[in-house]
Amino acid sequence: MADAVAQPTATSCADEQPNATSCAEAISQLELSTLGAEERQKVQDVLRGKGSETTNVRQKMQDFSAFALYLPESTWTLVMQTEVDHMRIVQAVFKWLADHFTLRCPSEPTYASLTAFLLLRESDDKRQQLQN
Repeated sequence: MADAVAQPTATSCADEQPNATSCAEAISQLELSTLGAEERQKVQDVLRGKGSETTNVRQKMQDFSAFALYLPESTWTLVMQTEVDHMRIVQAVFKWLADHFTLRCPSEPTYASLTAFLLLRESDDKRQQLQN
C-alpha cells in the first residue's frame, strides 16, 4: 500500500526555512490520490493556511450557573472563613470548575451566579459583624 505523503526531499520545508515557494513545492509533492476531491481540497487548503470551516466558529459558552450545588466540602470551608479574601474564593471556585468539570469558557449566567454567590457571602459577613 502506497504512503499517502511522499518522503521529504532536499527542496521541501523540512530542510530549509519555510517560505511560500518551498511550502508550495511540498504541497505539490503530496500523494492525495486515496482521498476524494473534496477531502483533498480541504487538506490542501489547510496546508496553504486557509484553515477550515471551524476556524472562525466561536467557542461554545459553558453554563455552570448551578456550580454551588457541586462544590466540595473543602471549598465550602474556605468560603465560610470570614478572613478569606473574595479573590481567593473566586480563584478556588474557578480552579475547581476547570479541574473537575473542564470549564474553559464560562457563560454570562456562570459569572452572574458567582457574583451573586460572593454578594450573599459578603452580606452574611456584614450581618455577623453587626450582630457582634
